[in-house]
Amino acid sequence: MSGNGVPVAAATAELIREGEYWTVAFKDRELRVRDSKGMGYLAELLAQPECEIEVLALAGGRSADPASQAEVADAGLTLSSDSDGDPLLDEQARLAYRERLKDLREEIEEADAFRDPERAASARAEYAAIADELASATGLGGRDRRTGTAGERARLNVTRAIRSAIARVAEHDGALGEHLSTCVHTGRVCVYRPDSRAPVAWAVNTRPAPDRAPRRPPVPETRYARNGDISIAYQVVGEGPIDLVLVNGLAAHLDLLWADPDSTAFLRRLASFSRLILFDKPGTGLSDPVAGAPSLEQRMGDIRAVLDAVGSRRAALIGYSEGGIASAMFAATYPERTAGLVLLNSAAKSKRGPEFPAAFDRFWWVLDEIAAKRWGEGAFVLELAPSWAGSEVRRRTAGVAERACASPGMVRALIEALRGYDARSILPTISAPTLVIHATEEKLLAVEFGRDLAQRIPGARFVAVPSVDHIFFAGDWRPIASEIEAFLTSELPEPETRRLLQTVLCTDVSHPVARELHDQIVRRELERFGGRPTDNPGHGLLAAFDRPSHAVRCARAIVAELRNLGHDVKAGIHAGKCEAVGGGLGGVAIHIGAEICALAEPFDVLVSQTVCDLVAGSGIEFRDRGGHDLKGIPGRWNLYAAIGDEPTDTRPAGSVDQRTAALTPGPRDTMTRIDRVALAFAKHAPGATRLVFRVRDVPRRLRFRHRD
Repeated sequence: MSGNGVPVAAATAELIREGEYWTVAFKDRELRVRDSKGMGYLAELLAQPECEIEVLALAGGRSADPASQAEVADAGLTLSSDSDGDPLLDEQARLAYRERLKDLREEIEEADAFRDPERAASARAEYAAIADELASATGLGGRDRRTGTAGERARLNVTRAIRSAIARVAEHDGALGEHLSTCVHTGRVCVYRPDSRAPVAWAVNTRPAPDRAPRRPPVPETRYARNGDISIAYQVVGEGPIDLVLVNGLAAHLDLLWADPDSTAFLRRLASFSRLILFDKPGTGLSDPVAGAPSLEQRMGDIRAVLDAVGSRRAALIGYSEGGIASAMFAATYPERTAGLVLLNSAAKSKRGPEFPAAFDRFWWVLDEIAAKRWGEGAFVLELAPSWAGSEVRRRTAGVAERACASPGMVRALIEALRGYDARSILPTISAPTLVIHATEEKLLAVEFGRDLAQRIPGARFVAVPSVDHIFFAGDWRPIASEIEAFLTSELPEPETRRLLQTVLCTDVSHPVARELHDQIVRRELERFGGRPTDNPGHGLLAAFDRPSHAVRCARAIVAELRNLGHDVKAGIHAGKCEAVGGGLGGVAIHIGAEICALAEPFDVLVSQTVCDLVAGSGIEFRDRGGHDLKGIPGRWNLYAAIGDEPTDTRPAGSVDQRTAALTPGPRDTMTRIDRVALAFAKHAPGATRLVFRVRDVPRRLRFRHRD
């Protein structure tokens, strides 16, 4: 209706599905958008203007039939009638939070007594955050708030899918995107209400109708991302509203994942509610052969490179086995890019220590005696998957799978790198919602490792799944997939993006005359190593880095150049939780870095234990400088001087001499002719390969059915 009461003629628009694409015609413009669940939901709403559709009916593909909607309502399948979900915080998490609050109260009192306002402010900020978390998990009358129910998850998934579809339309036509954003309403019921001031009449052609049965995606196309000069093979499958990255463990092969019926079923389940992103780490599977095993930092960089390649600004991570440590480091460093974190059969560290001596003995025996010495025989795979022990076809193909995933030399290098992995110090900085899942009787990492990991991450939820398998899809994978889906499709809290893991570099020059020269050298080296200056107190520097090894190498370059010019300089480095304050950083980590710098001798690059742990495998050498007291910081701090740097981490195979490259050859260099034939069959006929496994594994599958 116009302002003078005359009806406004409706503009016409068309939405037509053509195979894998939708054609949208609007105001003399035509655009094509790839099919997705969100586009299917949008088509159903546009085809029925002013018709309120129950979200469960829309998600189930029954919205066009009024009888079906009545059936949904009569059956009580509404948001309000779902049974309660799990508590947001279980009792174990509550106790851990309360214990931490007690420690923080004592720390605040101690900091106030020692007149240390920075330490007191940091402790108060953490105290407030934990108190808020406890308060948000408690409803009226002290009752537990609970996770989303099935109906609530349907509401969230449909809303995300529709908004994602509208965003894709808006990328091509801003006016149409604005119209849809304004007129499409989501919630318990979804409805398209045309704007009476500028009505639009939609002609929707959904033939062939969107297939609401779970569609089996074909084997996805393999593409390549670049992390520096190294190519990383990745695949994307699914059109769900959330991006989900699987970060694998020791070694994997993308094509083999789709040739195995169990892993294929598991991945399809994940892809049913997400856009699933898979990749092979360098030196394994389809990625580039490389010299050396990746450091923790490089593993984190691989994740970021793949996310950038697929255009994902924010994703949830599933860190499996050794991939869990790299995923945790990514979540701590890039909270703004981490929607959620799932750690599956993983641990806080693989570096041997006094904790869990029997479990570590078993862990390292399996790696040293089976993986390192017998790789390619299939013994390692079968050790990690007892559920496959009764399958003849599994026993025959396990060796082929190992040889296709990695060469024996690369596996030995990967195992050697694991000896230094320790992420315990960074786990408390993770703010992303976290779920830790662990098999109760698996043979590589005892369940104690999973419980310990969950206790170190604020607010993490721990789930023990009855299983004997470390390879998560070897046995009954359905409980694991259900836990992951319920977690990721619930309404996850937003990570605290102001608090993030950063490596802080502080420098100090002895003479004011050298300051201008120092600043020139610093600016050049920061640009070279990716550092960001945040302050310039006194005669020195304060800069932040995402990668600890870059901070150490930057500091060594600065010190070496100024030393050659005859000027005394020293540096201190620490990695810890920082807070983004305006354009700079704040937090205790800054103070610790400055205190370490103050203790350094001229020409020293002195670092904390945390930095030493995080650069394990990089080739940077350290000398132990013993324990020290840091002003205003409780406890003794072990410090180390960086004294050398001979890179041993991942480098392009072509950048090193032949002898070095031969230590970690690519998998194809050590595969037999029969291996290559089997791999080609798996790649080009995955369905036939899965059929072989299914026929041979009938007795094992029947056992799982009887168990249900």
